[in-house]
Amino acid sequence: TLYSQANNVTRGQMAAFLFRQAAAPEAWDITRLTPAVYGCEVLDVRSCMLPFPSDHFTTGDPSTDTGLRLAYERISTPINKDGRRIDPTEQNRNDGFSPGQALLTYLPDVDLDASGAAPITNIGMSLDDDAPVLIINADTGERHPHWVEYDTHATTDVDRLLSVLPARNYDEGARYLVALRNLVSTSDTPVSAGPVFDAMRAGVPTGVPIIDARIDGMQDLLGEFSDFGYDPGEFVLAWDFTVASERNLSERMLHIRDAAFETLAGGAPSFTAVQATANCVPACGYDASRIVVNGTYQVPNYQAGTATFNGRPFNWGPDGLPVRNPQWSTLTVPYRCVLPATNVVSTANRATMSLYGHGLLGNYTEVGASNVKAFADEHNVMFCATFWAGFAGPDVPNAVAALNDLSKFNAIADGAQQGFVNQLFLGRLMRHVSGFSANAAFRSNGQPLIDNTSLSYDGNSQGGIMGAALTAVSTEFTRAVLGVPGMNYSTLLYRSSDFPTYAIIFNGAYRNEVERLPALGFTQLLWDRAEANGYAHHLTDNPYPGTPAHEVLLHVAYADHQVAIVTADVMARTAGIKLFDPPAVDPNRTANIGFEDRLDVEPFWGIERLSESDITGGFGGSVYVMWDSGNTPPPVENVPPGSERFNRPDVLRDPHSEPRAQASARSQKYAFFGGTFLDVCNGAPCLAPFR
Repeated sequence: TLYSQANNVTRGQMAAFLFRQAAAPEAWDITRLTPAVYGCEVLDVRSCMLPFPSDHFTTGDPSTDTGLRLAYERISTPINKDGRRIDPTEQNRNDGFSPGQALLTYLPDVDLDASGAAPITNIGMSLDDDAPVLIINADTGERHPHWVEYDTHATTDVDRLLSVLPARNYDEGARYLVALRNLVSTSDTPVSAGPVFDAMRAGVPTGVPIIDARIDGMQDLLGEFSDFGYDPGEFVLAWDFTVASERNLSERMLHIRDAAFETLAGGAPSFTAVQATANCVPACGYDASRIVVNGTYQVPNYQAGTATFNGRPFNWGPDGLPVRNPQWSTLTVPYRCVLPATNVVSTANRATMSLYGHGLLGNYTEVGASNVKAFADEHNVMFCATFWAGFAGPDVPNAVAALNDLSKFNAIADGAQQGFVNQLFLGRLMRHVSGFSANAAFRSNGQPLIDNTSLSYDGNSQGGIMGAALTAVSTEFTRAVLGVPGMNYSTLLYRSSDFPTYAIIFNGAYRNEVERLPALGFTQLLWDRAEANGYAHHLTDNPYPGTPAHEVLLHVAYADHQVAIVTADVMARTAGIKLFDPPAVDPNRTANIGFEDRLDVEPFWGIERLSESDITGGFGGSVYVMWDSGNTPPPVENVPPGSERFNRPDVLRDPHSEPRAQASARSQKYAFFGGTFLDVCNGAPCLAPFR
């Protein structure tokens, strides 16, 4: 008897089932189930979604650019403590998987070193002829660079998944072939293929419908490997997956951006502006040494429900794209602008301008932080900020709700895309002749204090992660500084010191450890729409239609506790950003002593370097600069530096805030705003001493 996972089972049914199970143990065999009653992948029987991602969970759709659409059933997805499985409706809008997707499967007894798998410290090994993991572009035959690791967060080997992470994002819309081969166990014996894969590879009908239905497809897949010169007889497991197309990843965001700006008809958004005063209530950033301006502006609303500061799911139109909310058609969005000190800015010495992006679930008032004011005063720059709507302070309840039930994550992903429109409208106000420069709050004696001929962007942490996505779609600025950035939250979270607090909620809700990484990977399909990972291919010189090319400066903190530097490396490789490498990090630094096993065999593998002529000749393109505060090298596991749980004797202090605190770094940022990379480190590694 087959019982549906979606329905309750009575005690009598369970007793009868157990009686039959005791009499015939082979009766409860996953391979006997049919697709109609069990919507799982069967290549890896440890969990329904494994291996992940897999084109098994797609269906043909000629309307998409890949010809596919994801087709997960709710019975297939991870389940929380309340018995609620992740609703796949939003994910099933995708025509493929994330371009930064970690590949997950259950092989608990592999000796990765003995097998020759590429570790995070030697990514080049992944392209060796005898590498045990093959990730192959099905069109070109090109091998894809990666690293391989086990999930350190699992408390037992029974729940420990094997992860293969891309060192550069996969090509949009491409299909990839995956194979694991010639693996060695921890007991120094060959790892055998599982019975399901073995049966499909043999190509002989088994009489088991769910297996036999897959034989022809597996034979075709293995034939592709053979055509590229690989021997499927060596394989332990093989499958394929397709990456979401450029259009699918970006069309919602570009659609609401263009629709919103059409409402302006070339003009500026309506807004209010009031200078802060000593008696303003509530606290509005008053500063006796400078002008601080607070106000609101109007933005078209593409979210469902009532107009609020926190993110909400999109209001979907009949064509599958967001449309303006007919009842709450406009959002009133707050902002704050901080001008340079009054002894710096004047009508004769007008301030240049920059948007500012705040940190994790923070507040736009971060624009008044001491390092931002120092930047403003040192280089005569006005900074303006608004909420990272969808992922700001007002969204904390959304974040808690999503951690308890990932079906609710679309409120964050959709809200963040609305937030990008909010940011761009603020940029338009800063640039437009009828915007801020025409308002009395930004003037003195009737003359403007700001120069509206150019606009840049500067953001830190979340402001670097989401700021990269904003930059890729920006029509309002073309140069951006991304401070302590990274991308791909499904990779970042377990490596971040910020996550343990949130993990208490997430782990309490998703108690099956083997389902946690697949749950995060599944959620990444939505997160791609709201952070750098989904836009990285278009961050610099491969712009979207109707969008200018951009140049970015990455300021990364070595061994950052909050944003893992490996994710900044992936961003640089994907977007083609050159590394400042005189070297970037001193190989003889004393903090390396005793931690040599954490050092990269080839530091910054696969990232193009700035040439000497680039450095001395006023290079105007995108640059990656590492700032070193003296911390020990980051862990090789998927944990944050200094993680006490894993007893790492690190320097526990976090360098996350140090680059922005350096006056030299701010000088480099300002020069970059003006179109030039400035070597403020005099041909040596850049240092950011702890304050």
